[in-house]
Amino acid sequence: MQELGRREDSKIATRDFRMELIVIFLIGLELVAAVVFAIAGARQQTRDTNQQLAAFGKMQDVMSRLQESSKATADTLQSLQSTTQSMNDRIGTQLGRMAQLAVDFAMNVPQNKADLFNRGNVDLTIWGYKVDGQPARTYKKPISLKRSEHLNLAILLHDIKNANGQGSLDIYLRDDFENEFIAAIPVPAPNIVGTATTFDIVQHRWSK
Repeated sequence: MQELGRREDSKIATRDFRMELIVIFLIGLELVAAVVFAIAGARQQTRDTNQQLAAFGKMQDVMSRLQESSKATADTLQSLQSTTQSMNDRIGTQLGRMAQLAVDFAMNVPQNKADLFNRGNVDLTIWGYKVDGQPARTYKKPISLKRSEHLNLAILLHDIKNANGQGSLDIYLRDDFENEFIAAIPVPAPNIVGTATTFDIVQHRWSK
C-alpha cells in the first residue's frame, strides 16, 4: 500500500511540474510577443514621425516660396504705381503747359462785388487768397471756377479795403491735373468805385 501511495505521489508531482513548465513557457511566449509588438509599434511610429516631418518640411518650403512670390508681386506693384504716378505727373505738367489760363477781375464796391471770370480753356479751383500785409485765407473745401464761369468772391473786399491800395492780391489756383498757380494783381485803391483787370498767372507750388 505504501508503495502504491509513493507511486501516486510521484505521478502527481510529475504532472504538476509539467504544468508549471507549460505555464512558464506561456508566460515567456507572452513576453516575447509583447516585445515584438512593442518593437514593431516603435518602428511604425518612427516611420509616421518621419513622414510627418517630411510633410512639414515640404509645407515650409511651399510657404517660403509663396512668401517670396508675394514679395516679388508687391515690389512689382509698387514699382508700377511709382511709374504710373511719374507718368501722370509728366502728363499733368505737359497739359498744364498747353493749357491757357486767363482769369479776369472786376470789382464794384457799391454793389459788393468782386467778380472773377475764367476765360481760359481749363477748369480751375480756388483754394484761398492773400492780400499783402494780411494773413493768407485758405479753404478746406475749394471753390470751383469752371471755364467761362463767373464767381463773385465778395469776401475779398474786406481785405482789399484794409490793404489801402498797397501790395498785391494773390489767388491760389489749381487745375484738373493738380498743377498749382498763383494769380496776382495789384491791390485796387479802396476809394475806387469799380475796376477791371486781368490776373497775372504763374505756375507756383503754393501748398508746400
